Amino acid sequence: MERNRLYPESFYIPSHADKGMVGAGDTVQVCFEMNDGWGERMWVEVTAINRRHIVGTLANQPIGIPRLLSGDKIKFRAEHIIDIWTEGIIEDRQAEI
Repeated sequence: MERNRLYPESFYIPSHADKGMVGAGDTVQVCFEMNDGWGERMWVEVTAINRRHIVGTLANQPIGIPRLLSGDKIKFRAEHIIDIWTEGIIEDRQAEI
């Protein structure tokens, strides 16, 4: 993502390897960028992984996307993941800082 390239210290993105370890039951933060350049970060509990998409349930209420509600099922790709809420990955990242 462009924001990670511009601000690598404050806009961390997990590695492809870490994203590849995501499975059902994990919680990830995804970022959806809109056509106007604005984006929204949302926490999603992963419910399934298939060949093309990751499926999950929104764990928070989106602010800028009125058609989405907390609890809605959404599909996204691994490239949308900007954070992973799993103890080992977060502990490893904090040790690097």
